[in-house]
Amino acid sequence: MQELAEKMSALLPSMDFRKYWDGFQGKAFAIYDENRVYLFRHPKCNGNAYIVFPADNRFISCTSISFEGVPTAIVDIRYFDNFEEIYSLIVHESFHAYQHELSESRFPDEAVGPSFPADFRFIQLRIQERQMLHDAVNERSKGIRHQLINGFITLRDERIRLYPDIVDYENRVETIEGPAFFVEYQALQDVSHSKTARQAYADMLLDAEDSHLHIRKSCSSSGLFLCLLLEGLPSRWQEDFMHSELSLYHFFKTHYTDYTPVIIADGNNKEEITRIIQTIKRQKTEAFQSFAAQPGIWLTITGAMQAAGFDPMNIVIQDGQVLHKHFLKIRIGSAEYFIKGPVLTRFDPGFKDITSLEVHVAQLPAGSENAIDIEGIGRFKGHIHYADDRSARILLQ
Repeated sequence: MQELAEKMSALLPSMDFRKYWDGFQGKAFAIYDENRVYLFRHPKCNGNAYIVFPADNRFISCTSISFEGVPTAIVDIRYFDNFEEIYSLIVHESFHAYQHELSESRFPDEAVGPSFPADFRFIQLRIQERQMLHDAVNERSKGIRHQLINGFITLRDERIRLYPDIVDYENRVETIEGPAFFVEYQALQDVSHSKTARQAYADMLLDAEDSHLHIRKSCSSSGLFLCLLLEGLPSRWQEDFMHSELSLYHFFKTHYTDYTPVIIADGNNKEEITRIIQTIKRQKTEAFQSFAAQPGIWLTITGAMQAAGFDPMNIVIQDGQVLHKHFLKIRIGSAEYFIKGPVLTRFDPGFKDITSLEVHVAQLPAGSENAIDIEGIGRFKGHIHYADDRSARILLQ
């Protein structure tokens, strides 16, 4: 970790992110593991290249947070094997901090993605669309590329007509994550000098099963390829896009003035689509079964709570229930609590409006007058409604 921090420190003077995106200037960022945080380019550094302090629950996953009031990119180095990947993720998450600085508002409703329909036609059209997008980016013939782009737009518009809510979610994820993956891709090329860096992103785009098992992640790759299409248009589009209210897809369609609708032909992949649908249903069922089989005391907390933070890449929604595989932050009144996953919630009416929460804990909660202490989570106002050696129920005040 120290060696990585020193390598990052040596790179600071030349770390200019404007070469990846017009106007993009990365600022505060941190790398961390389970023990320590190394913070760079933050006012708390007070002129030092970086400062070090113990890790805590503010540092979860790879994301952008407000740390001491400053948008800060954070990267958990335990996810990566080499410096090049860590650097490119710093650029990626720094772009999200840049979006927040510009008051980006085109964010998706994260409840929509995990509840998308395992629908034959939806998947069939989406597989064709993603292949068209990939081929359009890689096609050198201007005439063939034009046909491929027309096919891509026709397929996307047909899906918007048939599945407006879920495709709006896709459009919004592409809008937020596509540019971040675009700068990540360029940063990876920059430091690794790899001529094959794009292939991993292409594989993510074209893997039919994975792209429907992990709908949010798959929109990141399609967003990247939309950015690559925009790079092929004769315009300086990046700054205009950052101040636009359009989704990335609609921004591209507005700037592509040669569009002509084409006839959509059915793909010859019925067996593949049927297998994908079966896999989606099986994996959702297995995820909830795995939660039920967790060791420990099954604790249920009932009352009004709000989801204050979660990992949208690791949630499963089914029948009004949300399984948070990684972690969940909840808000009760003005207090926030961090709960390590898996955590199961029920909601009404909205995804973030939690009515009950279930988690497995090692010890029974301890109760005093109007207060409950749960080891590893914190103290709540409420009382123990029921408890034995296998389960407990807490009612919040």
